[in-house]
Amino acid sequence: MDAPCSVRNLSTTGPGRHSAPLRPRPPHTLAARFNADAMSTEPRPLIKRVRKPSEPGLGLYTIGTALATLGVGMTAIQLGFREPPLHPALPQIVQALAVVALVVLIRRRASKLPDEPTRLTDLALGVVVIAGIIAGAFVGPAAMAAHGATALLLLRELWRLNAFLSSRLVNPSLLFPLSFIFLIASGTLLIKLPVATPEDNPISWVDALFTMTSAVCVTGLTVRETLGDFTPVGHTIIGVFIQLGGLGLIIFGSTLALLLGGRLSFRQNITLSGAMEQYPAHKITSFIRFIVITTIILELAVAAAMYPLWRSADGSEIAPLQRIGLSLFHSVSAFCNAGFDLTGDSMVPYRTAIKAQLLVLTLVVIGSTGYFVLQDVGRVVWPPARKRAMRKGHKPPRLSLHSKLVISTTLIVYAAGFVAILGAQLAYAGPAQLGQTVADAHFMSLAARTSGFNTVPMEELAPGSRFSLMILMLIGGSPGSAAGGVKTVAVALLALSVIATLRQRNETEAFGRAIPDALVKKAATIAFSLLALILAATLLLCILEPFEFERIFFECISAGTTTGLSLGITEELSPASKVVLIFTMFLGRVGALALFAALLQGKAHGGRYSYPHETVSLG
Repeated sequence: MDAPCSVRNLSTTGPGRHSAPLRPRPPHTLAARFNADAMSTEPRPLIKRVRKPSEPGLGLYTIGTALATLGVGMTAIQLGFREPPLHPALPQIVQALAVVALVVLIRRRASKLPDEPTRLTDLALGVVVIAGIIAGAFVGPAAMAAHGATALLLLRELWRLNAFLSSRLVNPSLLFPLSFIFLIASGTLLIKLPVATPEDNPISWVDALFTMTSAVCVTGLTVRETLGDFTPVGHTIIGVFIQLGGLGLIIFGSTLALLLGGRLSFRQNITLSGAMEQYPAHKITSFIRFIVITTIILELAVAAAMYPLWRSADGSEIAPLQRIGLSLFHSVSAFCNAGFDLTGDSMVPYRTAIKAQLLVLTLVVIGSTGYFVLQDVGRVVWPPARKRAMRKGHKPPRLSLHSKLVISTTLIVYAAGFVAILGAQLAYAGPAQLGQTVADAHFMSLAARTSGFNTVPMEELAPGSRFSLMILMLIGGSPGSAAGGVKTVAVALLALSVIATLRQRNETEAFGRAIPDALVKKAATIAFSLLALILAATLLLCILEPFEFERIFFECISAGTTTGLSLGITEELSPASKVVLIFTMFLGRVGALALFAALLQGKAHGGRYSYPHETVSLG
């Protein structure tokens, strides 16, 4: 009689082999698989991220950044106090141990990424730090080399952390505002050091945060006089963070990585492309080089031209080192459209110095035009670029639609602002000094619109001139620059949309090209979000402060558009009002619309349906 059939009987057995029951066969039809998946209770991730076990994770990058930050912190303790709070040897020992641990960590991380080409550079920087510490000359060249190498190690670690975050963990769109938050926090800690301010006039935490937010966001509003209330160390800190804020920490870190032998990953190129208004990702590296080279050449050239023009208030000679500092500071401030000054009263002391005004205006106009237009104009005007294009059989390069809109709108806005300010000032003060009034209107319509530099004391401006400046500040600079405001291209699109509506055209047109409706909607959204930000800040300050509405509204427009002009109430604001302006400057710099869109990215899904149309009355 045959044995009954069972799973055990059907199992595979044999000498030295264990019995293994047969497993149920997986469903072989689509319906059966769907039913099996539906009955399963195991959670399934929407996106499964696959990472090799040996690949370094977030922890190693975070620890590296923390060690580098600790080393820089020890540098701040050694150099930032008139009387060090710790024994002099303790910060040196901690700094040396932090750098040694960092180099070991970098080696371990590099072993998990064999193709990383930056290990020798990190090792060399570590050797420089240790050698400087052993030398013990913490006020001489050895100390400065050690501290500088520690700072470079921190910047490299920040770049690596940024690279990891942009490719793995977070929404890359958030890296731009997060980098500004990091810069503001770092600058606040540095400007709070005792050596940054006079010994008898220390700065409060709120004022330190306000000052560095204004510097990083290239605004120019100040609650303390930059010249008298900060030491040369404080001036240096402010100038460095103006430059970092103007370029952006991500661009600066990418530049440093390229200079020290690193490279940008594909994901980093995509992230930078998004931060640069969708600039082609495969050209990001060359574009970053163009940005840095252009910035360095222009700032150094104008600083050299400024050197012989400085004069003291009492007519005494200014020391050469002080001249260099004044030239570099104002060159950086003008090109980044920051508006900070070391004269005590902006450009008012140089109201009749035409050469100084022209140099400042040159940097302000170029800086507010944007790198996209500068590169485009250089490609069209520079003879070698034209010959290269002709040699390849291409047509001669022409300006893009973006460049045409920027240049034409800038000229129109300048002309309108010049006429408005000139007319208002002549009606207010009379034609007694016609030549000076024309020069003032020329400077104010160009520089005051984006940078906050002014040659006329604000209390001498006519009401019509103040109103004109409000409109000019709202328009602001151009995309791709450090200037704020709605931006010239957005204003141009809104104006062209109105013209198209009046002409009953279905599309917005400019220079023989049709502009997508999505861009026009985005321009309207940008303008609305900035106006909403300014109105909200104005309402809060009207509640918190007793000043006239005009002065408060002017202040909020200046903060939201990161311009920096003021009618003299900034230093008199309460701490609560300063905090309101801090948020206004930050959102005006990073863009309230861009920040909220980044926070909500992935939560808004376009529906696969559309509602029926219905008209409404517009009045």
